[in-house]
Amino acid sequence: MVTLADILIEHFTHLRQIFLLAKAHLIKTYKGSALGWSWAIISPSITIAVYYFAFAVGLRISRSYNNYPYFLWLIAGMCPWFYIRATFNGGAGAIRVQSYLVTKIRYPVSTLPTVICLSELFTHLMLVVVVLVIFCCMGHKPDIYWLQIPLYTVIMFLFMNAWSLFASVVASLSKDFFHLVRSSTMVLFWMSGILYNVNDINNFTVRRIMRLNPVTTVVAGYRNALIFKSWFWEPSNLLLLRNSIVVYFVMLAVAVFTYKKLGKELPDVL
Repeated sequence: MVTLADILIEHFTHLRQIFLLAKAHLIKTYKGSALGWSWAIISPSITIAVYYFAFAVGLRISRSYNNYPYFLWLIAGMCPWFYIRATFNGGAGAIRVQSYLVTKIRYPVSTLPTVICLSELFTHLMLVVVVLVIFCCMGHKPDIYWLQIPLYTVIMFLFMNAWSLFASVVASLSKDFFHLVRSSTMVLFWMSGILYNVNDINNFTVRRIMRLNPVTTVVAGYRNALIFKSWFWEPSNLLLLRNSIVVYFVMLAVAVFTYKKLGKELPDVL
């Protein structure tokens, strides 16, 4: 608890610097390209188009969900996935990428993963706006269920921030772990119900394990808000949310413990 309190104090006292570093990281990401920040939308759009062509055109999946075409169901789930993928990989390398802040000016290490998560959040919010515009253009007007999107965005941000703190510390000490994280991205993708509905899985044990995955909860939350029109406090959704909260606190405890044990070694290692 003492370590967690120290981390929170570091974040509070360096809040302005965190936002400035997140902004600088975002600018640096798209600096030098003619289209600039447009790539934040173009890149995921290309990926969505490829998956749509593969499943809707190639495999001819024409099913709809709650009278919404497969395409809208797909982008509702892909939208949070792009943020999760970016922070899953980028969070693991957060300390290494910004190592000069640790070795030269002794900047608080615990805030560096937050910088990456916050930077990617700006991009995610832009993508959310694009997705909502697509829904409107296809005849689906905004409704009160859309108000749940910020809730699931906050849940996603908090979990990925805890993951990034843990992963960035370990990855700074072991390049093998960093490569393992990058290799596991597609495993996480296929185990999170991005391209299929987890509820359609017949095996009860597998379905129950997958419901422990916070990524599954976030993806389902976005779809509940945009497609299925159900509230987070409904029994089936509340169960997913409860599981994710438990997993989050476990992840947070592991991250804080790892930072406490290994954090002081980082300046020497880097």
